[in-house]
Amino acid sequence: MTITQQLARNLLFTQEERYQRTYWRKVREAIAAAELTRRYSKDEILELYLNEIYYGNLAYGIEAAAETYFNTSSDQLTLGQASFLAGCRKRLRCTISIPTARRP
Repeated sequence: MTITQQLARNLLFTQEERYQRTYWRKVREAIAAAELTRRYSKDEILELYLNEIYYGNLAYGIEAAAETYFNTSSDQLTLGQASFLAGCRKRLRCTISIPTARRP
């Protein structure tokens, strides 16, 4: 499934419709994705997608995820932090473990 298809499903379908396994839903999703592709550039579609998806820990959208996990804005993320958030999408549950100081 492409990012455009995922965006179409997330924006245009109800929670119940998103998980129906029917040909009719897939056809509607493909038509919606084609319309998004016609109206928006790839960069705009990616921006919409990143601002819509769930990153775990009640963070929806890249800005909320940056604030939640790193206490910073999305435009200030380091490459490592951005990579972490990209990985959150795969696992849907992200945790940051902070090493404790070792005592001699």
